[in-house]
Amino acid sequence: MGGFTALRAVLTRPERVRALVLMDTDAGAETLGNRMQSVLMRGIVRTFGMSAVVSRMMTIMFGRTARAEQPALCDAYRQRFSTTDMRSMLTVARALSARDDLLPKLGQISCPTLVIVGEEDMALPVELSRRLAAGIRGAESLVVPRVGHLSTVEAPGLLTQAIERFVDPLALESQRAA
Repeated sequence: MGGFTALRAVLTRPERVRALVLMDTDAGAETLGNRMQSVLMRGIVRTFGMSAVVSRMMTIMFGRTARAEQPALCDAYRQRFSTTDMRSMLTVARALSARDDLLPKLGQISCPTLVIVGEEDMALPVELSRRLAAGIRGAESLVVPRVGHLSTVEAPGLLTQAIERFVDPLALESQRAA
């Protein structure tokens, strides 16, 4: 959700954004197929509760490597997903399905941008992040191997290093300019 929000912020108030890190996100509208899956998932949740969709959520949110190699982490998130407030989940799902298409506006973004995606991201696959990075002039792109949609949860150290490598030179430039 953060990437969707950040894109709208930079397009609405570019003067307030000096740099942008977009992780596991997309700028396009939701596809018809995904909107239909969302309607089905929301109906299942309303009828049977959150527990009925948790297994599917796990395969969407976590990469196969994390599911195989980080069982304690996945179990903790399985529990979190199971106890998620149903109304909140339904609201988020509706918002994701209804988002507008920002792809034609990406050329308006002029700040330094880093686009990161997990190689195993099933929610928003690598090709969507590549398309996003290609639409922003000068954007850097990073595909993190063996990581899914929750990249900061699955590989926090790797993501922190990547973000630091991106923002540290920008901070030095800012200090010199001040």
